[in-house]
Amino acid sequence: MKLHVRLLLTILPVLGLGIYLLARSVLGDVRQQYLESMEETMVDASTVLACIVSERLEHGATVDEAMRHAMIAVHNRTLNVRIYGKAKSAVNLHVLATDAAGVVVFDSYDEVVGQDFSRWNDVLRTLRGEYGARSTRKDPDDPDTSTLYVASPILDGDQIIGVLSVGKPAGSVRQFIDVARRNTIRASQWAALAVAGMLILLTLWVTRPIRRLIEYAEQLRQGRRASRPDLGAGEMARLGDAFQGLHDELAGRHYAERYIQTLTHEMKSPLAAIRGAAELLQEDMPAADRARFIGNIQRESERLSRLADSLLRLSIVEGKTALEDSTAVALDVLCAAIANSASTSEAAVRVRTDLAPVVVTGDEALLRQAIGNLVQNAVEFSPVAGEVSLTLRNENAAAVLRVQDQGPGIPEYALSRVCERFYSLARPNSAKSTGLGLSIVSEVAQLHSGDFTLVNGEQVGAVATLRLPIAPIASS
Repeated sequence: MKLHVRLLLTILPVLGLGIYLLARSVLGDVRQQYLESMEETMVDASTVLACIVSERLEHGATVDEAMRHAMIAVHNRTLNVRIYGKAKSAVNLHVLATDAAGVVVFDSYDEVVGQDFSRWNDVLRTLRGEYGARSTRKDPDDPDTSTLYVASPILDGDQIIGVLSVGKPAGSVRQFIDVARRNTIRASQWAALAVAGMLILLTLWVTRPIRRLIEYAEQLRQGRRASRPDLGAGEMARLGDAFQGLHDELAGRHYAERYIQTLTHEMKSPLAAIRGAAELLQEDMPAADRARFIGNIQRESERLSRLADSLLRLSIVEGKTALEDSTAVALDVLCAAIANSASTSEAAVRVRTDLAPVVVTGDEALLRQAIGNLVQNAVEFSPVAGEVSLTLRNENAAAVLRVQDQGPGIPEYALSRVCERFYSLARPNSAKSTGLGLSIVSEVAQLHSGDFTLVNGEQVGAVATLRLPIAPIASS
Protein backbone atom coordinates (compact mmCIF):
# COMPACT_ATOMS: atom_id res chain seq x y z
CA MET A 1 0.00 0.00 0.00
CA LYS A 2 1.33 3.43 -0.99
CA LEU A 3 2.46 5.79 1.76
CA HIS A 4 -0.01 8.60 1.00
CA VAL A 5 -2.90 6.12 0.94
CA ARG A 6 -1.80 4.71 4.28
CA LEU A 7 -1.61 8.20 5.80
CA LEU A 8 -5.06 9.09 4.50
CA LEU A 9 -6.59 5.85 5.81
CA THR A 10 -5.05 6.60 9.20
CA ILE A 11 -5.89 10.28 9.54
CA LEU A 12 -9.25 10.56 7.77
CA PRO A 13 -11.16 8.22 10.14
CA VAL A 14 -9.78 10.11 13.15
CA LEU A 15 -10.69 13.40 11.56
CA GLY A 16 -14.16 12.16 10.62
CA LEU A 17 -14.79 10.91 14.15
CA GLY A 18 -13.69 14.26 15.59
CA ILE A 19 -16.00 16.24 13.30
CA TYR A 20 -18.87 13.85 14.06
CA LEU A 21 -18.45 14.21 17.82
CA LEU A 22 -18.19 17.99 17.52
CA ALA A 23 -21.30 18.21 15.34
CA ARG A 24 -23.18 15.91 17.70
CA SER A 25 -22.23 18.07 20.68
CA VAL A 26 -23.32 21.23 18.88
CA LEU A 27 -26.61 19.66 17.79
CA GLY A 28 -27.29 18.57 21.36
CA ASP A 29 -26.87 22.14 22.59
CA VAL A 30 -28.98 23.81 19.92
CA ARG A 31 -32.34 23.24 21.65
CA GLN A 32 -31.04 24.36 25.02
CA GLN A 33 -29.49 27.49 23.52
CA TYR A 34 -32.73 28.46 21.78
CA LEU A 35 -34.73 27.91 24.99
CA GLU A 36 -32.28 30.03 26.97
CA SER A 37 -32.52 32.78 24.38
CA MET A 38 -36.33 32.53 24.47
CA GLU A 39 -36.33 32.74 28.26
CA GLU A 40 -34.24 35.90 28.22
CA THR A 41 -36.67 37.54 25.76
CA MET A 42 -39.67 36.46 27.85
CA VAL A 43 -38.11 38.05 30.96
CA ASP A 44 -38.01 41.32 29.08
CA ALA A 45 -41.62 40.91 27.94
CA SER A 46 -42.93 40.05 31.41
CA THR A 47 -41.05 42.97 32.94
CA VAL A 48 -42.45 45.44 30.38
CA LEU A 49 -46.01 44.15 30.87
CA ALA A 50 -45.65 44.24 34.66
CA CYS A 51 -44.51 47.85 34.49
CA ILE A 52 -47.49 48.77 32.26
CA VAL A 53 -49.91 47.12 34.68
CA SER A 54 -48.27 48.82 37.67
CA GLU A 55 -48.60 52.19 35.96
CA ARG A 56 -52.32 51.63 35.27
CA LEU A 57 -52.90 50.63 38.88
CA GLU A 58 -51.74 54.06 39.93
CA HIS A 59 -54.69 55.45 37.97
CA GLY A 60 -57.19 53.34 39.90
CA ALA A 61 -57.50 50.34 37.57
CA THR A 62 -57.50 46.76 38.81
CA VAL A 63 -55.01 44.14 37.69
CA ASP A 64 -57.43 42.31 35.42
CA GLU A 65 -58.69 45.59 33.88
CA ALA A 66 -55.17 46.76 33.16
CA MET A 67 -54.23 43.43 31.57
CA ARG A 68 -57.37 43.21 29.47
CA HIS A 69 -56.77 46.64 28.08
CA ALA A 70 -53.20 45.78 27.20
CA MET A 71 -53.93 42.35 25.69
CA ILE A 72 -56.83 43.59 23.55
CA ALA A 73 -54.36 45.68 21.62
CA VAL A 74 -51.97 42.72 21.30
CA HIS A 75 -54.60 40.26 20.04
CA ASN A 76 -56.00 42.78 17.57
CA ARG A 77 -52.62 43.22 15.89
CA THR A 78 -51.78 41.00 12.94
CA LEU A 79 -48.12 40.30 12.29
CA ASN A 80 -46.55 39.83 8.88
CA VAL A 81 -42.95 38.96 9.55
CA ARG A 82 -40.50 36.23 8.46
CA ILE A 83 -37.84 34.96 10.81
CA TYR A 84 -35.13 32.78 9.22
CA GLY A 85 -37.54 32.11 6.39
CA LYS A 86 -40.42 31.17 8.69
CA ALA A 87 -43.66 33.20 8.71
CA LYS A 88 -45.11 34.61 11.95
CA SER A 89 -48.60 36.13 11.95
CA ALA A 90 -49.63 36.37 15.63
CA VAL A 91 -48.32 36.73 19.16
CA ASN A 92 -48.21 33.32 20.81
CA LEU A 93 -47.68 34.38 24.41
CA HIS A 94 -49.79 33.08 27.28
CA VAL A 95 -50.17 35.84 29.85
CA LEU A 96 -51.33 35.23 33.43
CA ALA A 97 -51.79 37.71 36.28
CA THR A 98 -52.33 36.85 39.95
CA ASP A 99 -53.05 38.86 43.04
CA ALA A 100 -50.86 38.98 46.13
CA ALA A 101 -52.24 35.61 47.26
CA GLY A 102 -51.34 33.87 44.02
CA VAL A 103 -54.92 33.56 42.72
CA VAL A 104 -55.24 34.04 38.98
CA VAL A 105 -57.17 37.21 38.17
CA PHE A 106 -56.38 37.32 34.46
CA ASP A 107 -55.78 34.64 31.84
CA SER A 108 -55.28 35.58 28.21
CA TYR A 109 -56.80 32.16 27.32
CA ASP A 110 -59.67 32.49 29.91
CA GLU A 111 -58.96 28.97 31.17
CA VAL A 112 -57.57 29.24 34.73
CA VAL A 113 -59.10 32.45 36.17
CA GLY A 114 -59.76 32.01 39.92
CA GLN A 115 -57.34 29.10 40.35
CA ASP A 116 -54.68 29.20 43.02
CA PHE A 117 -51.20 29.32 41.45
CA SER A 118 -49.40 30.24 44.63
CA ARG A 119 -47.54 26.89 44.63
CA TRP A 120 -46.29 27.20 41.05
CA ASN A 121 -42.62 28.06 41.02
CA ASP A 122 -42.92 31.18 38.89
CA VAL A 123 -45.58 32.75 41.17
CA LEU A 124 -44.18 31.48 44.45
CA ARG A 125 -40.62 32.76 43.92
CA THR A 126 -41.73 36.07 42.44
CA LEU A 127 -43.97 36.81 45.44
CA ARG A 128 -40.88 36.21 47.59
CA GLY A 129 -38.96 38.84 45.61
CA GLU A 130 -36.91 36.26 43.67
CA TYR A 131 -36.70 35.35 39.99
CA GLY A 132 -39.50 32.92 39.20
CA ALA A 133 -39.73 30.55 36.24
CA ARG A 134 -41.19 27.13 35.50
CA SER A 135 -41.69 24.65 32.67
CA THR A 136 -44.89 22.63 32.43
CA ARG A 137 -45.52 19.70 30.04
CA LYS A 138 -48.91 18.66 28.78
CA ASP A 139 -47.41 15.31 27.79
CA PRO A 140 -44.73 14.18 30.27
CA ASP A 141 -43.01 12.11 27.56
CA ASP A 142 -42.86 14.84 24.92
CA PRO A 143 -40.50 17.78 25.61
CA ASP A 144 -42.03 19.77 22.73
CA THR A 145 -45.37 20.01 24.63
CA SER A 146 -43.77 21.98 27.47
CA THR A 147 -44.53 25.64 28.07
CA LEU A 148 -41.98 27.93 29.67
CA TYR A 149 -43.27 30.54 32.11
CA VAL A 150 -41.31 33.47 33.53
CA ALA A 151 -42.74 36.00 35.95
CA SER A 152 -42.21 39.57 37.06
CA PRO A 153 -43.73 41.31 40.11
CA ILE A 154 -46.62 43.78 39.85
CA LEU A 155 -45.70 46.63 42.17
CA ASP A 156 -47.66 49.25 44.05
CA GLY A 157 -44.81 51.48 45.09
CA ASP A 158 -42.41 49.09 46.76
CA GLN A 159 -45.07 46.51 47.64
CA ILE A 160 -45.64 43.35 45.53
CA ILE A 161 -49.36 43.16 44.93
CA GLY A 162 -49.37 40.52 42.20
CA VAL A 163 -47.44 38.50 39.68
CA LEU A 164 -47.46 38.71 35.90
CA SER A 165 -46.38 35.49 34.17
CA VAL A 166 -45.62 35.15 30.49
CA GLY A 167 -45.67 31.68 28.93
CA LYS A 168 -44.46 30.48 25.55
CA PRO A 169 -44.74 26.95 24.17
CA ALA A 170 -41.37 25.32 23.54
CA GLY A 171 -42.79 23.94 20.29
CA SER A 172 -43.02 27.48 18.91
CA VAL A 173 -39.24 27.54 18.43
CA ARG A 174 -39.02 24.00 17.10
CA GLN A 175 -38.94 25.18 13.50
CA PHE A 176 -36.01 27.46 14.29
CA ILE A 177 -34.26 24.62 16.09
CA ASP A 178 -34.74 22.38 13.05
CA VAL A 179 -33.33 25.07 10.75
CA ALA A 180 -30.34 25.54 13.06
CA ARG A 181 -29.72 21.79 13.16
CA ARG A 182 -29.88 21.49 9.37
CA ASN A 183 -27.48 24.41 9.01
CA THR A 184 -25.14 22.85 11.55
CA ILE A 185 -25.20 19.50 9.74
CA ARG A 186 -24.61 21.21 6.39
CA ALA A 187 -21.75 23.28 7.79
CA SER A 188 -20.20 20.16 9.33
CA GLN A 189 -20.38 18.32 6.02
CA TRP A 190 -18.76 21.18 4.13
CA ALA A 191 -16.12 21.51 6.85
CA ALA A 192 -15.40 17.78 6.63
CA LEU A 193 -15.05 17.97 2.85
CA ALA A 194 -12.82 21.05 3.05
CA VAL A 195 -10.59 19.54 5.73
CA ALA A 196 -10.43 16.22 3.85
CA GLY A 197 -9.42 18.04 0.65
CA MET A 198 -6.74 20.02 2.48
CA LEU A 199 -5.54 16.82 4.13
CA ILE A 200 -5.27 15.06 0.77
CA LEU A 201 -3.28 17.97 -0.69
CA LEU A 202 -1.09 18.11 2.41
CA THR A 203 -0.46 14.36 2.26
CA LEU A 204 0.46 14.54 -1.42
CA TRP A 205 2.76 17.50 -0.68
CA VAL A 206 4.46 15.69 2.21
CA THR A 207 4.91 12.41 0.32
CA ARG A 208 5.95 13.98 -2.99
CA PRO A 209 9.69 14.11 -2.11
CA ILE A 210 9.50 10.48 -1.01
CA ARG A 211 7.85 9.46 -4.28
CA ARG A 212 10.47 11.36 -6.28
CA LEU A 213 13.25 9.70 -4.31
CA ILE A 214 11.69 6.27 -4.92
CA GLU A 215 11.42 6.99 -8.65
CA TYR A 216 15.05 8.08 -8.65
CA ALA A 217 16.11 4.87 -6.91
CA GLU A 218 14.06 2.80 -9.36
CA GLN A 219 15.76 4.49 -12.33
CA LEU A 220 19.16 3.75 -10.85
CA ARG A 221 18.18 0.15 -10.17
CA GLN A 222 17.21 -0.27 -13.82
CA GLY A 223 20.59 1.08 -14.89
CA ARG A 224 19.16 4.29 -16.35
CA ARG A 225 21.01 7.59 -16.14
CA ALA A 226 19.31 9.92 -13.65
CA SER A 227 20.17 12.95 -11.56
CA ARG A 228 19.06 13.46 -7.98
CA PRO A 229 15.65 15.17 -7.90
CA ASP A 230 15.05 18.47 -6.16
CA LEU A 231 13.84 17.52 -2.69
CA GLY A 232 13.75 21.01 -1.22
CA ALA A 233 15.33 21.65 2.15
CA GLY A 234 15.31 19.85 5.48
CA GLU A 235 15.42 16.17 6.30
CA MET A 236 14.33 14.97 2.85
CA ALA A 237 17.16 16.89 1.18
CA ARG A 238 19.64 15.35 3.64
CA LEU A 239 18.19 11.92 2.91
CA GLY A 240 18.53 12.54 -0.82
CA ASP A 241 22.16 13.65 -0.40
CA ALA A 242 22.94 10.58 1.71
CA PHE A 243 21.29 8.32 -0.85
CA GLN A 244 23.16 10.02 -3.69
CA GLY A 245 26.47 9.63 -1.89
CA LEU A 246 25.83 5.97 -1.15
CA HIS A 247 24.82 5.30 -4.76
CA ASP A 248 27.88 7.10 -6.14
CA GLU A 249 30.19 5.10 -3.89
CA LEU A 250 28.62 1.75 -4.76
CA ALA A 251 28.32 2.64 -8.44
CA GLY A 252 31.98 3.64 -8.52
CA ARG A 253 33.03 0.34 -7.03
CA HIS A 254 30.86 -1.71 -9.36
CA TYR A 255 31.95 0.40 -12.33
CA ALA A 256 35.62 -0.14 -11.58
CA GLU A 257 35.17 -3.86 -11.00
CA ARG A 258 33.18 -4.31 -14.21
CA TYR A 259 35.63 -2.42 -16.35
CA ILE A 260 38.66 -4.12 -14.90
CA GLN A 261 37.08 -7.45 -15.70
CA THR A 262 36.00 -6.47 -19.21
CA LEU A 263 39.31 -4.74 -20.00
CA THR A 264 41.24 -7.78 -18.79
CA HIS A 265 39.09 -10.04 -20.94
CA GLU A 266 39.42 -7.90 -24.06
CA MET A 267 43.16 -7.49 -23.66
CA LYS A 268 43.83 -11.22 -23.53
CA SER A 269 43.45 -11.79 -27.27
CA PRO A 270 45.73 -9.00 -28.58
CA LEU A 271 48.29 -9.63 -25.82
CA ALA A 272 48.36 -13.32 -26.69
CA ALA A 273 48.84 -12.45 -30.36
CA ILE A 274 51.67 -10.05 -29.52
CA ARG A 275 53.34 -12.56 -27.21
CA GLY A 276 53.07 -15.35 -29.80
CA ALA A 277 54.48 -13.16 -32.56
CA ALA A 278 57.33 -12.00 -30.30
CA GLU A 279 58.27 -15.58 -29.46
CA LEU A 280 58.30 -16.58 -33.11
CA LEU A 281 60.42 -13.56 -34.02
CA GLN A 282 63.17 -14.90 -31.78
CA GLU A 283 63.63 -17.75 -34.24
CA ASP A 284 65.17 -17.67 -37.67
CA MET A 285 62.60 -17.23 -40.42
CA PRO A 286 62.22 -15.82 -43.89
CA ALA A 287 62.02 -12.05 -44.20
CA ALA A 288 58.43 -12.22 -45.45
CA ASP A 289 57.28 -14.14 -42.37
CA ARG A 290 59.20 -11.79 -40.08
CA ALA A 291 57.51 -8.79 -41.67
CA ARG A 292 54.11 -10.44 -41.31
CA PHE A 293 54.65 -11.09 -37.59
CA ILE A 294 55.93 -7.56 -37.04
CA GLY A 295 52.75 -6.26 -38.78
CA ASN A 296 50.65 -8.41 -36.47
CA ILE A 297 52.36 -6.89 -33.43
CA GLN A 298 51.75 -3.38 -34.77
CA ARG A 299 48.07 -4.06 -35.51
CA GLU A 300 47.42 -5.64 -32.11
CA SER A 301 49.26 -2.80 -30.40
CA GLU A 302 47.10 -0.28 -32.23
CA ARG A 303 44.04 -2.30 -31.27
CA LEU A 304 45.08 -2.15 -27.62
CA SER A 305 45.59 1.58 -27.92
CA ARG A 306 42.16 2.07 -29.51
CA LEU A 307 40.61 -0.12 -26.84
CA ALA A 308 42.16 1.94 -24.05
CA ASP A 309 41.12 5.21 -25.69
CA SER A 310 37.56 4.00 -26.27
CA LEU A 311 37.25 2.74 -22.72
CA LEU A 312 38.48 6.09 -21.43
CA ARG A 313 35.96 7.99 -23.56
CA LEU A 314 33.15 5.64 -22.57
CA SER A 315 33.97 5.93 -18.86
CA ILE A 316 33.90 9.73 -19.14
CA VAL A 317 30.48 9.67 -20.81
CA GLU A 318 29.01 7.09 -18.43
CA GLY A 319 30.31 9.03 -15.45
CA LYS A 320 28.13 12.00 -16.35
CA THR A 321 24.60 12.26 -14.99
CA ALA A 322 23.93 15.52 -16.79
CA LEU A 323 25.58 17.80 -19.32
CA GLU A 324 28.13 20.09 -17.69
CA ASP A 325 28.93 22.33 -20.66
CA SER A 326 25.86 22.86 -22.78
CA THR A 327 25.93 25.27 -25.70
CA ALA A 328 24.06 25.84 -28.95
CA VAL A 329 25.53 23.53 -31.59
CA ALA A 330 24.89 23.93 -35.33
CA LEU A 331 24.47 20.24 -36.03
CA ASP A 332 24.53 20.63 -39.83
CA VAL A 333 27.91 22.37 -39.69
CA LEU A 334 29.29 19.70 -37.36
CA CYS A 335 28.02 16.85 -39.56
CA ALA A 336 29.48 18.48 -42.69
CA ALA A 337 32.93 18.72 -41.08
CA ILE A 338 32.83 15.08 -39.95
CA ALA A 339 31.64 13.89 -43.38
CA ASN A 340 34.37 15.85 -45.14
CA SER A 341 37.02 14.39 -42.87
CA ALA A 342 35.75 10.84 -43.44
CA SER A 343 35.69 11.31 -47.22
CA THR A 344 39.28 12.53 -47.17
CA SER A 345 40.62 9.72 -44.99
CA GLU A 346 38.56 6.95 -46.61
CA ALA A 347 38.93 7.65 -50.32
CA ALA A 348 37.49 4.26 -51.27
CA VAL A 349 34.11 5.18 -49.68
CA ARG A 350 32.13 8.29 -50.61
CA VAL A 351 30.15 10.14 -47.90
CA ARG A 352 27.12 11.94 -49.33
CA THR A 353 25.36 14.58 -47.21
CA ASP A 354 21.90 16.13 -47.22
CA LEU A 355 21.85 18.44 -44.20
CA ALA A 356 19.10 20.83 -43.16
CA PRO A 357 20.08 23.69 -40.84
CA VAL A 358 19.40 22.48 -37.30
CA VAL A 359 20.59 23.80 -33.93
CA VAL A 360 20.62 21.68 -30.77
CA THR A 361 21.73 22.33 -27.21
CA GLY A 362 24.48 20.06 -25.96
CA ASP A 363 28.15 19.27 -25.57
CA GLU A 364 29.83 19.80 -28.96
CA ALA A 365 32.77 17.52 -28.17
CA LEU A 366 30.52 14.61 -27.19
CA LEU A 367 28.28 15.12 -30.21
CA ARG A 368 31.32 15.21 -32.50
CA GLN A 369 32.56 11.96 -30.99
CA ALA A 370 29.16 10.23 -31.31
CA ILE A 371 28.51 11.32 -34.91
CA GLY A 372 32.10 10.49 -35.81
CA ASN A 373 31.61 6.97 -34.46
CA LEU A 374 28.44 6.55 -36.54
CA VAL A 375 30.13 7.71 -39.74
CA GLN A 376 33.26 5.65 -39.05
CA ASN A 377 31.16 2.57 -38.34
CA ALA A 378 29.19 3.04 -41.60
CA VAL A 379 32.40 3.52 -43.60
CA GLU A 380 33.97 0.35 -42.17
CA PHE A 381 30.94 -1.76 -43.14
CA SER A 382 30.67 -0.27 -46.64
CA PRO A 383 32.19 -2.05 -49.63
CA VAL A 384 34.98 -0.58 -51.72
CA ALA A 385 33.66 2.33 -53.84
CA GLY A 386 30.52 2.24 -51.73
CA GLU A 387 28.55 5.20 -50.44
CA VAL A 388 27.50 6.39 -46.99
CA SER A 389 24.44 8.63 -46.81
CA LEU A 390 24.28 11.29 -44.09
CA THR A 391 20.92 13.15 -43.76
CA LEU A 392 19.77 15.67 -41.17
CA ARG A 393 16.17 16.84 -40.78
CA ASN A 394 13.94 18.78 -38.38
CA GLU A 395 11.09 16.39 -37.56
CA ASN A 396 8.49 17.20 -34.89
CA ALA A 397 10.74 19.60 -32.95
CA ALA A 398 13.61 17.10 -32.99
CA ALA A 399 16.87 16.90 -34.91
CA VAL A 400 16.93 13.54 -36.71
CA LEU A 401 20.30 12.39 -38.05
CA ARG A 402 20.33 9.26 -40.24
CA VAL A 403 23.52 7.48 -41.32
CA GLN A 404 23.05 4.70 -43.90
CA ASP A 405 25.67 2.44 -45.39
CA GLN A 406 25.66 -0.07 -48.27
CA GLY A 407 27.11 -2.93 -46.27
CA PRO A 408 25.73 -6.42 -45.63
CA GLY A 409 23.38 -5.24 -42.85
CA ILE A 410 23.01 -6.61 -39.36
CA PRO A 411 22.13 -10.26 -38.69
CA GLU A 412 18.86 -10.74 -36.89
CA TYR A 413 20.55 -12.31 -33.86
CA ALA A 414 22.73 -9.22 -33.40
CA LEU A 415 20.11 -6.45 -33.71
CA SER A 416 19.41 -6.38 -29.99
CA ARG A 417 23.08 -6.50 -28.97
CA VAL A 418 24.86 -4.02 -31.23
CA CYS A 419 24.94 -1.36 -28.48
CA GLU A 420 26.38 -3.70 -25.85
CA ARG A 421 29.92 -3.01 -24.67
CA PHE A 422 32.61 -4.96 -26.50
CA TYR A 423 30.10 -6.54 -28.88
CA SER A 424 31.18 -6.21 -32.49
CA LEU A 425 30.63 -7.82 -35.87
CA ALA A 426 33.24 -8.74 -38.44
CA ARG A 427 34.09 -5.94 -40.86
CA PRO A 428 34.42 -6.60 -44.60
CA ASN A 429 38.10 -5.57 -44.38
CA SER A 430 38.66 -8.05 -41.51
CA ALA A 431 39.54 -5.21 -39.10
CA LYS A 432 38.75 -5.92 -35.47
CA SER A 433 36.63 -3.30 -33.70
CA THR A 434 36.74 -2.41 -29.99
CA GLY A 435 32.99 -2.89 -29.77
CA LEU A 436 32.57 0.38 -27.84
CA GLY A 437 31.70 2.90 -30.55
CA LEU A 438 27.92 2.37 -30.58
CA SER A 439 27.87 2.16 -26.76
CA ILE A 440 29.34 5.67 -26.67
CA VAL A 441 26.73 6.87 -29.19
CA SER A 442 23.91 5.46 -27.04
CA GLU A 443 25.28 7.08 -23.88
CA VAL A 444 25.72 10.46 -25.58
CA ALA A 445 22.13 10.29 -26.88
CA GLN A 446 20.81 9.66 -23.37
CA LEU A 447 22.86 12.53 -21.95
CA HIS A 448 21.23 14.86 -24.49
CA SER A 449 17.70 13.54 -23.69
CA GLY A 450 17.59 11.84 -27.07
CA ASP A 451 17.64 8.31 -28.37
CA PHE A 452 19.60 6.11 -30.77
CA THR A 453 18.43 3.20 -32.93
CA LEU A 454 20.13 0.94 -35.45
CA VAL A 455 18.08 -1.11 -37.92
CA ASN A 456 18.58 -2.73 -41.29
CA GLY A 457 17.79 -0.74 -44.42
CA GLU A 458 14.88 -1.62 -46.67
CA GLN A 459 17.11 -3.00 -49.43
CA VAL A 460 20.74 -2.90 -48.34
CA GLY A 461 22.93 -1.86 -45.45
CA ALA A 462 22.00 -0.54 -42.03
CA VAL A 463 20.44 2.76 -40.90
CA ALA A 464 21.61 4.43 -37.69
CA THR A 465 19.23 7.13 -36.37
CA LEU A 466 20.22 9.69 -33.74
CA ARG A 467 17.33 11.83 -32.47
CA LEU A 468 18.02 14.93 -30.36
CA PRO A 469 15.75 17.69 -29.05
CA ILE A 470 16.03 20.99 -30.89
CA ALA A 471 17.33 23.97 -28.95
CA PRO A 472 14.55 26.42 -27.91
CA ILE A 473 14.56 29.78 -29.64
CA ALA A 474 15.55 32.55 -27.24
CA SER A 475 12.96 35.30 -26.93
CA SER A 476 14.12 38.88 -27.38
